[in-house]
Amino acid sequence: MNFFAKTYSRAFSLVESAIVLAVIGLIVAGIWAAYASLNEQQKVTATITQVFTIAKGLQGRISAANALSLSNATSITSFAVNSGSIPQDMISGNSIRSLYGTAVTLTVFNATPAAPRFDIYLAAIPRTACIKLVAQITQLAAISDPAYKGTTGPMDRLGLGYIATNAGAWASTTFPVSLAMASTACSQTTNQITLTFGFPA
Repeated sequence: MNFFAKTYSRAFSLVESAIVLAVIGLIVAGIWAAYASLNEQQKVTATITQVFTIAKGLQGRISAANALSLSNATSITSFAVNSGSIPQDMISGNSIRSLYGTAVTLTVFNATPAAPRFDIYLAAIPRTACIKLVAQITQLAAISDPAYKGTTGPMDRLGLGYIATNAGAWASTTFPVSLAMASTACSQTTNQITLTFGFPA
């Protein structure tokens, strides 16, 4: 056995190195895309939870009779913050912020003949998130009240009675809303979502 024989090792060529780097890049891009998608869905799910938490909190503190004593189109955002109706992670001073860093406002409407109701406005929601929110919120609304067909009296419901986007450019009282319809509803780069709930008697 010749211990002094020369051994040769073949180095990676430039092309082989480029291929390896490209494969690594594709793997990293795939992992990043999957993470971003999961993170987006977590935000959507958390936002839905926050919306229904706010609705239940307000309905536990304001009755229809109380709402009638307020002026029509009165903001109750500060009241909601001060009364503990808002999840802590949404409070920024005396205002409310969504997980998207945008404003959330609450307004009471009590103009007759409609029943007293309140709107939750989610401002400047990115289009992809808006589509998921509209579809998934209305899906939950349909499950929670399967007998409701969206034909009469949406404003006196304790559950979601009305949903609109972009100052009423699109609206529905029939749930659930399909993904295709939600895509039509959320037509802008950022969208405002309006969710209407009733007050208890």
